[in-house]
Amino acid sequence: MSGSQPAYSEAELTEALQINHLNHSKIPKNLIPLISKPRYFDLMVRYRERIAASGDITVQRLIYEDWRDRFDRKPDTELNDAGFQSLIQELAAKHIEKVKLSELEIVNIIPSIYDKLEIFNEIKSSGIIKRKRDLFEVDKNFLVHGFGLLLVEQLEQAEELGDLDLKEIVAQWLEPHAAMDIKGLICQAASLIALEDADVSLQVKVSLLDAWVSSQNPSEDMEQDFVAYLPLAPEAYIELAEIIWSDAIDNSWAQELLMSAFKRHLDNDRVLVTQSKAFERWLGFLHRFGFDYGGHRSSLSIQNEISELIANNPQNQDELQDFLSGYSPDDIDLTNTRQNQEISDRVGQFLPLGEFSFHGYQLTVIEDDGLLRLGRVALGLISLLPKKDFLRAITIGCLAESVMDSPNKYKLFEWVFTTAREPVWEDLQAEVKQLLNVNNLQFKQAAHRLLSFIGSREADRIKNQLPDNLFPPHQFLEERQKDRCHIFATWTEEDCQICMLRDDLPLHVIAEKIESYCLNPDFRYP
Repeated sequence: MSGSQPAYSEAELTEALQINHLNHSKIPKNLIPLISKPRYFDLMVRYRERIAASGDITVQRLIYEDWRDRFDRKPDTELNDAGFQSLIQELAAKHIEKVKLSELEIVNIIPSIYDKLEIFNEIKSSGIIKRKRDLFEVDKNFLVHGFGLLLVEQLEQAEELGDLDLKEIVAQWLEPHAAMDIKGLICQAASLIALEDADVSLQVKVSLLDAWVSSQNPSEDMEQDFVAYLPLAPEAYIELAEIIWSDAIDNSWAQELLMSAFKRHLDNDRVLVTQSKAFERWLGFLHRFGFDYGGHRSSLSIQNEISELIANNPQNQDELQDFLSGYSPDDIDLTNTRQNQEISDRVGQFLPLGEFSFHGYQLTVIEDDGLLRLGRVALGLISLLPKKDFLRAITIGCLAESVMDSPNKYKLFEWVFTTAREPVWEDLQAEVKQLLNVNNLQFKQAAHRLLSFIGSREADRIKNQLPDNLFPPHQFLEERQKDRCHIFATWTEEDCQICMLRDDLPLHVIAEKIESYCLNPDFRYP
């Protein structure tokens, strides 16, 4: 359905209605956007006698007919109206029984679950079409929850058949016109149904949560429900975070929503156990090409930036091409290879993507720049918790940055220790000792960083026993010393005052570098 026909224009819709002997003026206005979709127009024409007889010419009725028609067209499935209603009633009955098995636990977390159970009880007894005087109509609330049950069922069946592209299946069932409020509500209902059911797989839950937070028209109670349900499946929310923070998605609104959910349940033991494992994984992310010193940009994205610079400045293409000639794709590929080789040399093995053990410490090799930000998410949450419970995660984070040769989160690690209300030295000393038991430069560097966060006499004493040459000058810093206005360097405010006067730098680059400083009314322009 994601490849459905484009919507009719107003003139095309009027013509299609005339051909089918339908009067445009007698169509409810709220139906016009929906029947402009050829799929729904065909349904209205095909079932107009039955819809008219029921007196239920509404958006939800057309959606009901759409889904019933889809089930009717499935192989080995013949469902008349009564059979379709019966299927939904059976699913409601099964869901009620499953929720009852863990009712006490769920109700303690989400008191409003009783309201939802009442809806499923009514669906179980009467279906989603209600009699109103002499007519029948689809109840919107029942439709949303009934179709939520159907959507979960379809994903489970697809998973059993080996179809793992669950995200596409969700999109197919929500199309056409997925931006409709009611489609968002169906996705929300399906997500909550899946979270309540311990038998639903993690991947089904994640695919529904992903579609829910990506919906264009979230409901008013979305944030409340999304946050409240986290304790039922914290693993699903953790996996969702790795989707939402990836470069491919980068949904800032969903990121804020997830942070609210994580912070809300910091006192929940089950959530904390799951988050603790996630903190170690996120802080242990290791980019295969190292870390970008120019402000979160790996060498892979340098090539994209060069292309973007040229595309955005067609009038200066020749000038930019000459200026950026030192950063050709071939050179960048060589840089990537060199950086990957340097990281592999530091750990003593070739590093394919995925998890590996580095002298007993679990690290994960990635190539998605966005996922590196999850280390900051972890430190932000750890700063609100007892620090001594997460020293292992912090140690892994320092070790990962040593392997990438970048203390990028140094100030954040320092802040975590600054905000510690409980003594941590005894536990931290044990972590430092374990690091120093490994005869490896990166382990010594990680130990040095941990000791520098404490600043006690004992920490300084141990730190002073470490070799003086633990941190050799980085090649990037040497290049920056030669040219503080380097195109891929981060400019300080002082740098800006000098670099803005250079006539060999494209204005596009200068504007990008000074952007953050322009908010300061005292910032001086040439």
